[in-house]
Order: sequence, then C-alpha cells, then structure tokens
Amino acid sequence: MIVYRIFSILLFPFLELYLIFRVVKKKEDKNRLKERFGHTTQNRPDGQLIWLHAVSVGEANSALILVDEILKFTPKTTILFTTTTLTSAKIIAEKLPQFNGRVIHQFLPIDSYFCVQNFFDFWQMRAAIFVESEIWPNLIFEARKRGISTFLVNARMSDKSALKWRIAKFFGLKIFDYFAAIFAQSEDDKKRLKKLTNQEILLYGNLKSQAQNLDINAQKLSQLKTQIGKRKIFTAASTHNGEEEVILRVHQELKKEFSDLLTIIIPRHPNRVEEIKLLIGDKNYAQRSKNHNIETSTEIYLADSLGELGIFYSLTDFAFIGGSLVEVGGHNPFEAIKLGCAVISGSHLFNFKEIYQNLSEQKACVIVNSAEELVKKTRIFLTEKESAKAMTQKALEVIKNSQNIAGKIVKKMDQIWV
Repeated sequence: MIVYRIFSILLFPFLELYLIFRVVKKKEDKNRLKERFGHTTQNRPDGQLIWLHAVSVGEANSALILVDEILKFTPKTTILFTTTTLTSAKIIAEKLPQFNGRVIHQFLPIDSYFCVQNFFDFWQMRAAIFVESEIWPNLIFEARKRGISTFLVNARMSDKSALKWRIAKFFGLKIFDYFAAIFAQSEDDKKRLKKLTNQEILLYGNLKSQAQNLDINAQKLSQLKTQIGKRKIFTAASTHNGEEEVILRVHQELKKEFSDLLTIIIPRHPNRVEEIKLLIGDKNYAQRSKNHNIETSTEIYLADSLGELGIFYSLTDFAFIGGSLVEVGGHNPFEAIKLGCAVISGSHLFNFKEIYQNLSEQKACVIVNSAEELVKKTRIFLTEKESAKAMTQKALEVIKNSQNIAGKIVKKMDQIWV
C-alpha cells in the first residue's frame, strides 16, 4: 500500500495534465474540475453523511434503488453520491429533486494522496459504499484508516480483473481486506472474490434487477410515435465499435422483406456518432441530436442523445442490446424488459453472465452468435409480434421472483456501520 501511495503522489503532476486534456476534449466539467482534486463546490449539510460511489450510468441507475432504501432506513442521513463521467452526472442531476435535498452529487476525486485527504477532511462521512467494480486503493485505505465502515456492493469481478488483483495481493496490496462487507452480484463473482480476501462474501442478488425504470418523456415519445406511424422497427441499443457494421448488414438483409423497416441505432457512446455516420454511407438517415424528423424515406435513425434510452425501448416490442457481439461483456437487459421490450443479445456476456443465463434458461431472452442468427431472430419478432410479448412476460416473471435485494443489503450494512 505504501508503494502505491508514493506512486500516486509522484504521478500527480501527470494526472493534473491528463484532467486538463480531458477538459479540452469535453470529457470533464471545467466548472467543477476542483472536485476531481478533492475540493468541494458546495457546503456540507449538518448531521450524518453516507458516501456512495458509482462510476457511470449503468452503475448509477442501479445504485439509485440503494439510495432510496438508505434514506428510508436512516431518515436523518444525507447521501453524498459521486460519479466519474459527465453522462452519469447528468443523469443523477435529473434525479436529485426527488430526494428533497437529501442527496448531493460530486465528482469523484482522483486517487492521489493529497486529493483523497482533501475529500475526507471536508466530508466527514459515516460510511462509504462502492458499487460494482470501483476499486480505488487510496480512497478505500483512507476510509479504513479513519474508521469509516466501507462496503463493496453489487460487486463484479471478471477473470481478468481477478488475476490483476491476485498479482496486486502478492505484492502486498490486500485492498479487499479493507472492506467491512462485500456483497457479490452473482455466484461466479462470489467465487472469484473469495480468492482475494478472507472477508465473508455475501450474495443477496443483483441490484440491476431492481433498478428504477428509465425515464420517459411522454411528449417526446408521442412525437416519435407520430413520425414512425405503423412502420416496422428494429432497435439496436448501447452499440459499440464493431457492432454497427453488423446492425447495418442486418438492416440491409431485412429491408428486402420489410420495405418500410426503420432501424434505430443508439450508440453507447454518442461521441462516436461521426464514425457511425461514415458506416451508414448513402443510406437515408436522421440524427436525433440535430433534431431531424423521421421521414417516410428515413432508413436509419441515429439516436445519439443522452438519457433517452427509455423512450426508445418504449417504442418497440424488442431490441438488440449491444456490447455483446464484441468483447465488451454485455449491458443490463432489465432496463429494456421493465419497459415491455423483449431482449436479443450477442454471446459476449461475461459482465452479466448469470443474469443472461437465468433469462435464457427460462426462455426469457434470445442470444445470437452471428449476423445471420440476428437476422433470423429479428425476422421472427417482426412477423410474430405476440412472440416478443410472450418472451417479455417470461422475463418480467424472472424479475418479479427477485426479492428486496436493496433492503436486505442496507439492513446488513446498518448492523455494521457505526
């Protein structure tokens, strides 16, 4: 740990330059950059404070149900909610009003000694909660050193990450021993985590199955429905580099049979929009961020906006969820299912292995291995609308069978934190 701490101090000048570079690239908020150095942009409220950190949109959404439970369980507590990305900050900012001032958002400080000291000196939290795979040694070590109960919730551990942390443990960085409790999100994650620490690994289920529904702007949804009319829709959500080419090939093949087909592409990272437009080529497309309307001649609708995924899931009976035809590890299927949308996915699902395995065993999702299989399964859903609805119902039953995971986690943490 000492070696890591010294290294983080020596690296600090380069981290400063890196953050400035990110500001130039518009990946950091220049008006809130001081937060990344552990300084605050607002006052600390009186009373007890619990810190919760989730790195990006997916983790932040699933963490919100944990926020609800904590606020119910500890009525006089304020939550400091930190994230790393601009997108997740925007999502959390939109949610803050519903918590009536009991949740504050800040950007996570970089994991360098002096930034960490600034952060802890100011906020004086009662407990610290890290969501999924966010492991920052200086922050976690400092929390433990100050007697702050620290938890890892909905913990995810891939084979690759497990190997990295086993090597770190060999060199004395036993970071997982610093947690007061670790809550795994699946049996596989629990097994990998057990090899990294003697701490008890608890398994209550995956928080993502209980995450709040994605936001839907009714007016925007109505406008899109009017523009689309009765056209057939093929939606590809959260796509990554290497997947849009496949989606466009699928579109081209299906277009032979469904002349009115509209394919909606929702890239996971909207800043990739220009490279996607090059792939679209001479096909007639409309772009969401430029307020283009969907015309009769529009073949591809490029939904490159933020915070509107719920709208697009609500438009269709089924969707392909990306990050799964390439080795990204898949994305959360529950967001689509809860909005009445059947799920098709590729087979690279190591981040959600147990979830998709459970859904697949119940015939509550479709997993494909190629563009040809995706064409075949999409054709079925386009021609047999009831089959998509039946699959969605099976998936909703899987979710329904999940118990109050967040409540159980908070109850257990309350027995531990001081």
